[in-house]
Amino acid sequence: MADSDAGPYGPQTARVRRFLQHAAALPPAEWEEVVRRYRAACAGTQFVEADYHLGAAVEATGRVAARDALVAPVLRLAEARSGDEAGAEALLGAALALVVSDRLDADLFEALYAPFAAHVPLARLVR
Repeated sequence: MADSDAGPYGPQTARVRRFLQHAAALPPAEWEEVVRRYRAACAGTQFVEADYHLGAAVEATGRVAARDALVAPVLRLAEARSGDEAGAEALLGAALALVVSDRLDADLFEALYAPFAAHVPLARLVR
């Protein structure tokens, strides 16, 4: 299946949609914990490296349109949750990591998804 035929978020569209649904349903205390984890993670070199490779993977896979399609829903969801820029960044990073998860090394994926890992386990995204 070509990426363009897979849905707005590429071949991982179903997982990305389930992730966004679960993230939207997080209780406020869990959302705050995600934001705290994100702030702590983004100060580390592993996260910075993962973020760099994420951008490269989006470009290399030709999933720029999928990235662009995610921005508006992520911003709306983050605004509804807290209006906190860090929440939007955490959500976008995790969602984009899912978009290119088939092309991103596991350790890089884990670094980007880590803020949500305890609250939206990957097992919940599989049907």
